[in-house]
Amino acid sequence: MLTEHLIDATLPRTKPFKMADSHGLYLFITPAGSKCWRMKYRFGGRELCLTFGQYPGVSIEAARRLRDEAKTLLRAKQDPRAALEVAAQRDAAAVLLTPGEEDGEATVYFVRACTGLIKIGVTKDVRRRLAQIQLGFAEPITLLGTIAGGYATEGMLHRMFAESAVGGEWFEPSPRMLEFIDENCELPSCR
Repeated sequence: MLTEHLIDATLPRTKPFKMADSHGLYLFITPAGSKCWRMKYRFGGRELCLTFGQYPGVSIEAARRLRDEAKTLLRAKQDPRAALEVAAQRDAAAVLLTPGEEDGEATVYFVRACTGLIKIGVTKDVRRRLAQIQLGFAEPITLLGTIAGGYATEGMLHRMFAESAVGGEWFEPSPRMLEFIDENCELPSCR
């Protein structure tokens, strides 16, 4: 089983690789150094992969709890990916507005680019992150709002608005997303 020390000491390689934990849970590490919790499973005769979020935003303990919940759903003959998406949409507001301990002082932000696309990201320094994003655009970007939370919250939002995803953290603005931002986000501020 993996430990925080082992994970933190592991350096990226030239090709993506996996570090096994237990019972199908593993950490997928990219050449850029991103570390993401995943679980491989079979459902309906197909091999599938479930993603739980990025380390350290999702701790080892949290990833193991999510794996156990997915295994419980599989034993009940339910696809955990579909069941978790339904649960995420149903419970999103309560979860998103109550950041977990692993989220620390992080903030999830919604930024609209001059193209109209909306980026959902996470940072500990909103002002600095906005300046970094702005470097990629000739026209000004707009901060639509923020929510207290970290990688777990960001991942939940990405799953919640997956039908509008265009790539990475960028989304087409949907009425549901804009309504969510209006109802749940703090007014734009650069903390």
